[in-house]
Amino acid sequence: MNGSGDLASLLRDIHLPQSPAWWPPRPGWWLVALVLLAAVLWWLRRMPAWKREALARLKSAEADYARHGDAARLLADVSMLLRACALKLRDRAEVAGLTGRAWIECLRELGRGACPGPEEALIEGAYRKRAELDAAAFARSAAAWIRRARSTKDGSR
Repeated sequence: MNGSGDLASLLRDIHLPQSPAWWPPRPGWWLVALVLLAAVLWWLRRMPAWKREALARLKSAEADYARHGDAARLLADVSMLLRACALKLRDRAEVAGLTGRAWIECLRELGRGACPGPEEALIEGAYRKRAELDAAAFARSAAAWIRRARSTKDGSR
């Protein structure tokens, strides 16, 4: 029995395993990509300090309204706040003297089409003794305007 020749023919050559494919990545790489994407989105959408301050002042005006219930006073407070925001986004000479429809158009332009409503209340409501207003809806629309507001000149936030 010549076993050495027969046994050698039964052996297979050594094969290396295939190298791992680059796609799909391992779960850890998906996690890294998700964290990086979240960081980039946060960086792009972060809110400037003046917007955070304006939203805090709006909340304060809402809390004051809950205590005193005077809609004309709320309108005056929010109107001053919107004016301060507009002054952050535009030159003082362009914004400070605006009244009536010109003021509403400025708010629309800075709010990219949005304007805190009702517009009539913004124009003349603060000057009336008794203003009729849905305060919660008005505050929500003012907060939405603050979040949307952008400068029309240089694209700043």
